[in-house]
Amino acid sequence: WTPWAIAVIVLQYGMYLYYLTHVWARYRLVGALLVPLIIAQEIILILVSVYRYNFGTITWKGRPITTS
Repeated sequence: WTPWAIAVIVLQYGMYLYYLTHVWARYRLVGALLVPLIIAQEIILILVSVYRYNFGTITWKGRPITTS
């Protein structure tokens, strides 16, 4: 870990906490603690999407979507 990476993480938490303070004021600390889970969820969704796109298994409303 470099100092820049740590600074970026702290900055992102600060921005998210500021956002939650104005939007979700009562549970802002809980929301800030959920950030790593939200990031992990998004990464998993992206990886699954890329995998399905590469192997042509994408469906929409039950119909297969072709990539060609």
